[in-house]
Amino acid sequence: MGLAGTVLRQKKSATQNLTICTLANLVLVSETRIIAERSPIFSGQFTAKTPEKSLFKLLLSGIDDSALISYPADVKASEDNLAKIAAGVAFLNDARTQLYDEGNDETELRGKVSDFEMRLALVRSDTGQADSNLLAVRRRIRRIAETHDIAEHRIGELGSMLSRFELLEDHYQSDLARLNAIAEAACSLDTLAPGPCPLCGAAADAQNHAQVCEADLPALAEAATAEGRHINRLRADLVETIKQTENELHGLRRRIADLSRQDASAKSALKAAEEAAHLRRIGYAELFANLVDIKDKLREFDALRELEARLSKMKGEASESEPEMPVVAAPRTYTDAFAQEVAQILAAWKVPGCERVSFDAAESDLQLNNKLRSAQGKGLRALTHAAFAIGLMVYCLKNDRPHPGFVVLDSPLLSYRGDEIEEAEENLKSTSVDEAFYNWLARDLPAGQVIVIENREAP
Repeated sequence: MGLAGTVLRQKKSATQNLTICTLANLVLVSETRIIAERSPIFSGQFTAKTPEKSLFKLLLSGIDDSALISYPADVKASEDNLAKIAAGVAFLNDARTQLYDEGNDETELRGKVSDFEMRLALVRSDTGQADSNLLAVRRRIRRIAETHDIAEHRIGELGSMLSRFELLEDHYQSDLARLNAIAEAACSLDTLAPGPCPLCGAAADAQNHAQVCEADLPALAEAATAEGRHINRLRADLVETIKQTENELHGLRRRIADLSRQDASAKSALKAAEEAAHLRRIGYAELFANLVDIKDKLREFDALRELEARLSKMKGEASESEPEMPVVAAPRTYTDAFAQEVAQILAAWKVPGCERVSFDAAESDLQLNNKLRSAQGKGLRALTHAAFAIGLMVYCLKNDRPHPGFVVLDSPLLSYRGDEIEEAEENLKSTSVDEAFYNWLARDLPAGQVIVIENREAP
């Protein structure tokens, strides 16, 4: 083929020798590649795009890149930067795809933030009110307990007082009994016949009560009676005090019973208040967790936007610093001639929608009626990929350009498989493209050989 020693551009200023693997990409077209949404020139490997474009230029023009001048230091730094940018762009696209696949929309998320913050404010208010209610119930229970303790302590004090009052009552009864006995004895002794003094024992004729014993029995009886009356008054006061104490005691016991009922009611209210506060806190925690998750997603969007800005800046700096290199694309004179060759083939196959065929240098692909080939439906992509590969072979053989002289196509007539046709391409099934395709290959193929692998018989 005359390709021995052919040199292709590998990177911006580096070269590599042509290999059969690089050339095979243009002559061996698999079923997956024939419908791929990329140019037939490219295999899909990012690092191979430059040599693949260089090979296409070689086949069209017959000129390789052996005259390329190397700029090792500057280009190495530029290529490293471009590699970093490419890796950053890949990461950026993957991260954005993952975010969108998870159902995250930045505009929607930012709208949710304000909504969640409003709901959090309301729930926070409800939670604060629930906590206030809980605190009030707890204070009420504490006051009930304190009042209960005070009442119990007072009941203890009153019990002790009643015990002492009972002892005092016993003393009063004992004193009254003795005073009554003294008064009765004095009266009885005073009524007896004169005889020895009951106090000093002096005989009746020798008694001198004023000087010796002062035995004035009527006065003694009167004094005992007066003392008894005094003790009865004290006892009456004691009885009243006991009555008041017992009334207070009964009142405190009723108060304790009422406090016990209040305590039971307050504890029931406490359980309800604790449950309400717990539910409010759970609701607040869930809303807050959702808000944090949304803000985390938004931070991811912000980080990706920042990364995109940094990558854009790096691209600008890289484009300013990289050395000027020759264009790797094929000259337009050759690509126009190649596009006309493909247009004749598509017209011979009667493929609709391909009246105007041109080559887009920026995308390294064909345009069909001003629409990029890779943007067409699956069936049309397969047919036009086949026309691209055959057209390149015919162009090369006609113009004495290097080419193996054969093309292998797997399933170029994908449009005629009913289970795989896209709805937008149903019109292809009603055409005779398949018949024209095989007739042209059999009768009108100008040069070279085409091998077609299909799962259906040729018409």
